[in-house]
Amino acid sequence: MASFDEAVSEAIRVSRAAASRRAEPKPWWATVLFTRLCTTSVSLLSLAPKSRYAARTLEHYDCSAAASVARSVVECFFVFFYLCVEEVTEDEWRSRLTLLYLHDCVSRIKMFRD
Repeated sequence: MASFDEAVSEAIRVSRAAASRRAEPKPWWATVLFTRLCTTSVSLLSLAPKSRYAARTLEHYDCSAAASVARSVVECFFVFFYLCVEEVTEDEWRSRLTLLYLHDCVSRIKMFRD
């Protein structure tokens, strides 16, 4: 856990250093997703036993909640890699973004249909 904590702390420093800068669409998405990775990772650390992020009066650990948050971190990383790290042409990048928008819209339609 200590190495994950150190990595998250370094990522937060990088995120803060890049804050408030104007960016084109691809770098903008990178900053949004990277910030989400940082905040979700802090949430995961706050669920971990004896974490410096968790001030507890009662020691209670919900491993299933931690697993859900960990999955969220991994899924966010996959989207970050898919949109922002992997080198693709501009047309392919726009297609990937459109595909993510389509997936989001279809998911919302299914969720709110009933």
